[in-house]
Amino acid sequence: MGQTTELLKRLFLEEWKALLLANLLFTAFSLPLLTVGPALLAMNGVLTRRADDRGNSSCWVDFWYVFKAKFWRGIQLEAVVGLYLLIILWSASVAGQLDGAGRTMLWLFISLSLFLAAMTGVYLVPLLADSSIPFFSALWDAALLSFARLPRTLLAMGAVYGSLCVFLLLYPISVLPWAMLLLAAAAALSVALVWPAINELIFPQE
Repeated sequence: MGQTTELLKRLFLEEWKALLLANLLFTAFSLPLLTVGPALLAMNGVLTRRADDRGNSSCWVDFWYVFKAKFWRGIQLEAVVGLYLLIILWSASVAGQLDGAGRTMLWLFISLSLFLAAMTGVYLVPLLADSSIPFFSALWDAALLSFARLPRTLLAMGAVYGSLCVFLLLYPISVLPWAMLLLAAAAALSVALVWPAINELIFPQE
């Protein structure tokens, strides 16, 4: 965890201004809603570039570069996530109409599927933001990484999805802090945990 500690120091102490600006830019660029995916990749791209000390002196330059370069990847991410959620909602509606063991088994399948998707997601977003790996290859790599580095995966999930749960519990009080800083802070925690594994196991293969 030594690399993670160094990344946490870099992102939260040395790059705190970039962290704040990246969050504000994500909020602004997400307002059309259609651009949430590209904006999410751009924010993570700012963080991964700074994690490797490749960041531009201007956070805005990095954000805009990744936003443009990964725009269609972000749209593809939105489409895949949207389709997956529709399948989950349909499965949940089917489960509601079943009784007995069939209903229990389907709910277990839905729960397991959501958990695996959450595991994969903490690796997929940084990979899409900072690599040239094709989308579905990145998805496969992210799924493998989530198991290969399971302790890091669980910690990263706690950072990202734990902060999301807090946001929902405290809504609407949480909207302003989330829009200003907390989303990027959660993403930075996740990047600090997963980026060493990505650098070790994925990028040497490129």
